Amino acid sequence: MSEIQEHLDRLAARLREQPQPKTASSNGHSGPAADRPDEVIIQKCRAAENAPRFVDLFEYGDTSGNRGDDSAADFALLGILKFYTQDPDQLERLMRSSALARPKWDERRAGKSWLRYSIDKALGNIGEIYDWSRNNGGTAARPLKKGAANGGGPADLPYKGESTKSAGDEARPKLSLVRFAEREAPPAREFIVPDLIPRHHPTTLYGWGGTAKSLIAALLSMSVAGGREKFFGRDIAVHGPVMYLDFELDADEQHRRVMQLATGMKMKIPEGLLYVSTLGVRTHEAVEFALSVCEEHKAVMVVLDSLGPAMVGDMAAAKDVIEFHNCYIAPFKAAGVTPLLVDHQARQQAGEGYQSKGAFGSAYKEHLSRSLIQVEAGDRGSEQGTLNVRLRHKKTNFGALVEPFDVSLSFSDEMIVASMRDLTPADRAQEATLNAEDRAAAALEDGPAYPDEIAEATGLARSTVKNKINALKKAGRVETTGEIRGQMEQVQLVDSRTRPIKEKSAKSTTDTSTVAGLFANPPAWLVTQLEVYREDPAKHLKPLCAAVAAVVLGDGALGDEVREEVERELARRSP
Repeated sequence: MSEIQEHLDRLAARLREQPQPKTASSNGHSGPAADRPDEVIIQKCRAAENAPRFVDLFEYGDTSGNRGDDSAADFALLGILKFYTQDPDQLERLMRSSALARPKWDERRAGKSWLRYSIDKALGNIGEIYDWSRNNGGTAARPLKKGAANGGGPADLPYKGESTKSAGDEARPKLSLVRFAEREAPPAREFIVPDLIPRHHPTTLYGWGGTAKSLIAALLSMSVAGGREKFFGRDIAVHGPVMYLDFELDADEQHRRVMQLATGMKMKIPEGLLYVSTLGVRTHEAVEFALSVCEEHKAVMVVLDSLGPAMVGDMAAAKDVIEFHNCYIAPFKAAGVTPLLVDHQARQQAGEGYQSKGAFGSAYKEHLSRSLIQVEAGDRGSEQGTLNVRLRHKKTNFGALVEPFDVSLSFSDEMIVASMRDLTPADRAQEATLNAEDRAAAALEDGPAYPDEIAEATGLARSTVKNKINALKKAGRVETTGEIRGQMEQVQLVDSRTRPIKEKSAKSTTDTSTVAGLFANPPAWLVTQLEVYREDPAKHLKPLCAAVAAVVLGDGALGDEVREEVERELARRSP
């Protein structure tokens, strides 16, 4: 009997040493994936071949692909998510953070919530899953394919550009020693948009889904390619063909957007706007083709929209991000083309502010960009078809940060109109890209305040506010009013008139506090909007009112409140 037991013990030990198959257990849990943060699962979905479908379901709640069937859309999204995680708790968190979330999920069915019932049903037939074990050390993981020994096809090979060879020592770029003392002075640094977008260096435009960052990128592309002089009030210093390399949409969908933008901008679609959809094409093939087109047409800028689906490797791994920039971004710079990278933002956790968030993944995504612009959505008017977004310049390696500004977008079937407005004093006080002293001063532009009120308006610590008030007093910008509450003195700006934190090169004389003032000296965007309105007043009155409300009232959704005044001003100016 002892010999039999010894034999059984040895057999059991050998079985324990054998690797476990990459399949989910019967209860739906998968150890390696269950330890992955929700953001990593989301990013994997965005980088997959079916990323457009995932974005439609997860970010926009678009059920049209399921003929409007909400339950079918639920299972479609679960089908995408369960490929990367089989943890029911994680699946429930992800589903509830999606745009598909609805009250029905909390209804009871078979002793559990409707959502948990759906998750358990989806996990009853898992199929193939993602092999996270091959993602160690920064190596891109590949899916386990049914019947494949090691799973997946060949990895996406790096693009081997002339400037960044990566396949063997003989193919690597040659190094050369430089003595600055013996070298001629380089030419002055160039910008596509002064201070905001440096030429030949990567700029990242990022934000959460639904912030219109792709529209902003398209508008800039059309302005550069179409010879426009300004980009939201800022000079465009370089013009020429622009390549739009699209990893998310197809030509039909982007063409619709471009037509709407061109109508709103009162311009023809630029001949120099070059477009390539990469759907179904691997990144190295897409970049190789785009680079050849850029060189042939002498493009001055390339837009990669977006970095998530384009990324080769693990977005959270510094090694992979650095290699991606070396293999896929550097060749454009070497060819004289300026890269603009559209990227997604990391999801906010409890207690975190939007301004504090960076692009999703490794910090090297930001380190390797020479300019960083965050886009944040503000007021949205669904009925009026308006959206206000804020562009926030968070990093620059060359020059000074551009002050944040708001963009009001007005949508209709025929056009998209974009207009810029400066921030209110209350907005400026909250902006972390401004220094603390200027934020404290901005909080006083609406009138006198006590230190605790300034702290609340700015989000700064009271001790910081106290120090900055003292500094402003010494600079002669702030004085006490003589009012005292407890141990706090009320302070006010020395100059009672509203004054900008930084002097503008050309100060506008337009009064934007009233509709009459706005129409009395209309800015360029209003002149364009009025031209569009006159083509079809019945159709374009509502978008016009929304754009005026965005400037006068700070909210495009309040178009109905200014409609009577707008109609009065239009009547005064009718021929």
